[in-house]
This record gives sequence, structure tokens and C-alpha cells, in this order.
Amino acid sequence: MKKKTIILAGAVVMISALLVGCNKNTVVPEANGGSGTEEKISEQTVITSGEDEQESEVIDSENIEQESEAADPGMMVGGWAVCEDNNSRLTDEEKEIFEDALSEMQGLDYEGLAVIATQVVSGTNRAYLAYGGEKDGAKGYAVIVVYSNLQGENVMNSLATIDPTDLHIQEPSNEKLMGGWEGVTSGKAWMLPSENAQDSFEQLFTEEEMRNPTALLNTQVVAGVNYLAMSVDKQGNVFLTKWYKDLNGNSQILEDGVLDMEYYTQNH
Repeated sequence: MKKKTIILAGAVVMISALLVGCNKNTVVPEANGGSGTEEKISEQTVITSGEDEQESEVIDSENIEQESEAADPGMMVGGWAVCEDNNSRLTDEEKEIFEDALSEMQGLDYEGLAVIATQVVSGTNRAYLAYGGEKDGAKGYAVIVVYSNLQGENVMNSLATIDPTDLHIQEPSNEKLMGGWEGVTSGKAWMLPSENAQDSFEQLFTEEEMRNPTALLNTQVVAGVNYLAMSVDKQGNVFLTKWYKDLNGNSQILEDGVLDMEYYTQNH
């Protein structure tokens, strides 16, 4: 007998009220890496979906209240939410180069947040982590490559969005990033803009393996929270890491790998 779905109005109102820190540009429900079948984590139903009839989630009001205190404001159950709270870490020179290159691109509205990698050619390519999108369109994160020639001219070469449901990553190697790219390390102890995410991130690695976070890109509330962040290690490898924090505060990696520079330095 099919389980009757119960949606608690109070929980829905409470979740809606949280939508302040990360915006409502959801992608695809993933629920701890799930594929739309019923899955139980900590004895709570995460997702139910039927082929003949679409069903809603079963929400336990006590667990939702508990998780809402541990999660970050702005998260909504089921879908990936884009986090807007990352501050720019660009130098004045890097910011000027980025804005000069993007000024020629009508219809785009992006803010440069960090230079994540550079490539010396006849001039310099800079791979920026940027936040934005088309003007008046949905916002998200992207890798934007800007080429600066020897005459000081700056041109945008490529733009590839970062989709939390379709990461392009590789195993780390001694060769670091592909194609002569060098990851940028600042030496600063950068922190994620969410204390909850930072504490959870630090559980994933030993002291020797610890990476320097660049930005918290996306979050997804399930029975617990899924996170996606960018970071760089001591060798200059740029990583995308997706991980899950359960209701007891335990964290485990779902996907983790070095940014595929061949993919993310092309137009997508």
C-alpha cells in the first residue's frame, strides 16, 4: 500500500522564511547523491517519487527544525541553492583586468571573486571564479578565462558554468593542473562564508591534507545538508568537493577531484 504523503504546513512556512542567504535558483534535486528513489538516512525519508504519480517529501517537523538550526539560512529542501555570500578576493589589478574584459561582453553581469589559476602564454591567461549570469537571468558560479596580451589589452576567452549536478573533475597528480595552468595560492587562511560549512569541511581532511577553501558554491538540504565548495591544496591543485553532513554532524565526501581545466577553460 503506497505511503500517504504528509506535508506539514508549518515546516513549509519555516523553510520559505529561511530563503535569505542562498537564492532560490535551484538546479536538480539530488538528496545525498540520490536518483529519485526512496532513501532513508537516519531513519527519515528523504525523497519519494513514483513513476505514475509525483509525490512530495515526507517531512518530520522535529528533524526539520533541528536541521534548520544546523544548516545555513536560505537553504531549501530538495534543490540545490546558489550561495551568494562569498566576498571578492581579487587585488585591485586583478579586478581591473576582469572588469575591463567583461565590459565588452554585452548581456553578461558577472563579478570576479578570485583568480584560481594562471597560464603563461604570449601574455597571461587568468582563470577567474566568478558569480553572476546573463543580465536579469538566473545567477550562478562560472570559471571565466581572461587573456591579457603584452600590450595590456584584456579579452574574455571563455566562460563555463559550474553545475553541482554535473561536475568535471579529475584525480590529482604530480603534474597538477592540465595545460600549463598553475593554481593560485594566497597563503591566507581563507574560510568559507558559512561557519557550519567550514566546520564540516574541516572534518573531511587530515591536518596534512587540509586545503584552503576558495568559495562555497551550492547547498542542498536533505536529511542533513549537501555542500559544494572550491578549494586549493598546498601544491596548487584546484578542487571541487561535494560532501554530505548528516543530522548528527558527521561529514562524508560524495565527489572530490581536481578541476578539469580542459573543460572549464572552454565555452559551455
